[in-house]
Amino acid sequence: MNLWSLFPEFLLGVNGILYLPYLAIPFYLYVCYALVNHVSERVYLIVFVLLTLLTSGIMLISMGPQIGKVIPPLALLAVMVMPLVMLLIKLYHKAYGEARIWFMVTLAGWLHSMSWSVWLFALAGS
Repeated sequence: MNLWSLFPEFLLGVNGILYLPYLAIPFYLYVCYALVNHVSERVYLIVFVLLTLLTSGIMLISMGPQIGKVIPPLALLAVMVMPLVMLLIKLYHKAYGEARIWFMVTLAGWLHSMSWSVWLFALAGS
């Protein structure tokens, strides 16, 4: 089973796509801002940050010619799905203020995962 096929490889053709991690920086700054100012969401935001750090560690450790086909892409998918599930839960409960926070966190998670996958595809192609 190769879960890397879930990530679109055609993104390498987009000009400037390798600058995607720089786009993620403001969103992660917002996550830090939300950690400080939104006490009711702090536990879930800490879980998201720890999941992001764990995923980045997994990606760094497993980088090489035989990168894992299950664990690394599954970790990237977890970073994408966890804030999306929280966003949908907040929208279901009509907590629109908290949903706004999770929308930004979802964007941060998607940018994080897509930047890792794009960089790995670029490294594999070079």
